[in-house]
Amino acid sequence: MFNGDILANIDLHDLIDFHSRNEGLATIALTPVDDPSRFGVADLKGDRIMKFVEKPKTHISNLINARVYVLEPEVINYVPKGRAMMETDVFPKLAAEGKLFGYPYDGQWFDTGTHESYEKAIKHWKKIR
Repeated sequence: MFNGDILANIDLHDLIDFHSRNEGLATIALTPVDDPSRFGVADLKGDRIMKFVEKPKTHISNLINARVYVLEPEVINYVPKGRAMMETDVFPKLAAEGKLFGYPYDGQWFDTGTHESYEKAIKHWKKIR
């Protein structure tokens, strides 16, 4: 699953292999940023996400949700009826149950959710060879 407002250079085969090895219900790709306060942040212990907090008020880590996920079909059972968000309604539950894993990577990643961030992504994206 990809959120539609990102541009990412990530090895999907490696991400899926990582997810399969951990046998969790969900794996989130994580990327480091200087200011994590605008994003969902993961507190990792090894490969397991111990806590997931959307837009934290205090510094937990600099590894943020890169908005690329591998999900098992059972994750649908964690989605509440009505309007729901993975970041606030599903990931914290999975983390509390020890079923959420984090895949740190340092490839190119850009948030393109605003006009300004989209322009920055276009300017700084390096061509993949």
